[in-house]
Amino acid sequence: MNMATASEKELLTQRGRKGGGLRNHAFDILCGLCILRMVTLHVVCQTALRQAEWWKLIMEWSFFLMSFFFFKAGYFNKGVQGNSRAYCWDKFRRLMIPYFSWAAISAGVCLFFMQTFPGRFPGTEQSFHTFRIWVGGFTWGNSPLWFLPCFFASYIIVHFIEKVRHLHLIIILFPLISYWLYKQGNPLYWMMNNVFCGAFFFYLGKLWHKVLDRTGNKKGLILSIILVIAFVCMNIFLHGEYEMKTNTFTGPFWRVMLNTMLALTGLSGMLLTTNVRRIPGICYIGEHSMVYYIGHYPLIMLYVFIAILLGHNIKKSVPDMMIMTVLVFVICTILVPFIERVFWLSGKSPKPSVEGEKKRVYFYHTQDTMRIVREWKEGKFPGHFLYGALQLEQYGFDIIWHDQIHIYKRVQDTLKATWKILTCRKHYDVLYATHTRGIEPIILLHAMGLYRKRIVVWHHQPIVKAKNSLREALARLFYRGMDHMIFFSEKLMQDSLRSKKANPTRMSMVHWGADLAFYDSLPHPKKRKSFISTGKELRDYKTLTEAFNHTGQPLTLYTAKEQKEAFRNLEVKDNIDLHFGTRLMPYELSLLVAQSQCVCICCQPSNYTVGLTTVVEAMALGIPILCTRNPQMPMDLEAEGCGIYMEPYDTAGWERAIQYIISHPEEAKEMGRKGRLLAEKYYNVEQCGREVAQLLK
Repeated sequence: MNMATASEKELLTQRGRKGGGLRNHAFDILCGLCILRMVTLHVVCQTALRQAEWWKLIMEWSFFLMSFFFFKAGYFNKGVQGNSRAYCWDKFRRLMIPYFSWAAISAGVCLFFMQTFPGRFPGTEQSFHTFRIWVGGFTWGNSPLWFLPCFFASYIIVHFIEKVRHLHLIIILFPLISYWLYKQGNPLYWMMNNVFCGAFFFYLGKLWHKVLDRTGNKKGLILSIILVIAFVCMNIFLHGEYEMKTNTFTGPFWRVMLNTMLALTGLSGMLLTTNVRRIPGICYIGEHSMVYYIGHYPLIMLYVFIAILLGHNIKKSVPDMMIMTVLVFVICTILVPFIERVFWLSGKSPKPSVEGEKKRVYFYHTQDTMRIVREWKEGKFPGHFLYGALQLEQYGFDIIWHDQIHIYKRVQDTLKATWKILTCRKHYDVLYATHTRGIEPIILLHAMGLYRKRIVVWHHQPIVKAKNSLREALARLFYRGMDHMIFFSEKLMQDSLRSKKANPTRMSMVHWGADLAFYDSLPHPKKRKSFISTGKELRDYKTLTEAFNHTGQPLTLYTAKEQKEAFRNLEVKDNIDLHFGTRLMPYELSLLVAQSQCVCICCQPSNYTVGLTTVVEAMALGIPILCTRNPQMPMDLEAEGCGIYMEPYDTAGWERAIQYIISHPEEAKEMGRKGRLLAEKYYNVEQCGREVAQLLK
């Protein structure tokens, strides 16, 4: 089950089996497969399909899966020694309290139907009256609960064996004890006849861990393949299987035990030594196996009771088997986050924080993050394009960089990003994203409780009400999937609060600013010349070109090649040097901006901070700014004395501002100086990283 101790969890998150920061998903996969088999088995039994040939074949090749829980406990567990009282109480809390809780819940469901509809469930009523819990070891209405007392007993037996030196050698006799009990008709109460085999598999897991550590991955893989081949041959020609629940040996004792041991060691060894990638569905079930294990049977019984009340016969019905299986897994998956928050239902305690332990942040960007990091290290890319992520390490965070080359096709990029995040083998605590674009499925999964990491994301526009009620309902669910939203300005936050979807306790404004060290490293001329305009979003090229056509002042204008159509009907005189870029090129553009005497940001009206990247770059370089007024900006350029505002589409205003910069060089220089001071105080990447770190803690 998902009852890992702190030492088990530490080992689970190691690279392979030792060191590093990767989670090995071998036992997640195997435990997930066990849950799939068990749930399907109980559904098949309720639909009377257990004697089908296809199901018999599945059972013959998967009989060992239940034993993996005991084997896994031994493989990872280091904490079976220590104070006996504390140890036994901890295991009792984690295993037996959920046992009694779910026993009461399951019995309550059955009693509700029996008392409300008397005589409608004769088989269930008869089993209730003839049931003896001390013999059966499982509760009425939830038979899989047999496992928890047996698992608890195995832990206790192993603990006291470890108290006496060399006593663990007697473990080799434990399978014989279980076999003898089987031959005696399994007389022990609470179905404890299998506990001795459980303890044996526990020690087998410990031994297998030592073997793989000594052999290493390559030799361990070869050995595991040999064991799997031996298991396949044994299962075909010398078949023997062990049923953990009923302590049933099918076949001669030596065949049963050898077959089971080969399967446990061979399959786990192959997965452990190959460091298999995470399989989203299977691994999620394996990681949260306790919820599926204790919660699935009451759901199956609920389906059966409702079918009986409706007069629907589910016997021999394959469609009912398929529907029931899907419903059980869907409902259990939805219930996972809710059940795991309640200790007496899941046995899962909140993870204690370790002093000095670094948090891990998964950083998602809509651009090629690895290229940006690489070029930043070479001094050819400003760090603020990474939204403070580079600065997080100094505040106690480790960063996992999202590695994806975006092709800017929405569906393909989204599917790839979602797959990469869900299959990430490194442990992390927070998903920190620069945009919601591309991670919409992750956010929705988080809203439904199916993705458990915190999500902190930059929100570039104000939150608005959707155009129709269906989209608004979906949007409300979507916004519940973001634990915290970061905005570029207070105005964006205030506009967002008009929407019912906005929660002010989950919203913050962060000072997003330039990488001053990068811009300081650029060559600065003694005398700057020419005006410059860069950027492509919502630019008002008509007003800008007309203003420079009339003034005759030199303008270097850089935009994206997609904007060529915007210039088709515009007059561009010789004083305007027009260029169309084909890629993101901040280093080249920064060199040109650093040579310029003034930065021009002529934009159309918008509801977000269009032009902010160009503004913070100009401030970092100490260059005056001419800008279309945008109330969404986090700073007031005119009030701060570092620029001049023009109203949208105000060509005459632009002409006056251009002439002012030319005729007042000292005032223009002072604007640049004030802009630089503002950047040093607030709008820089160090400040951004500091504020983001506070939100991620």
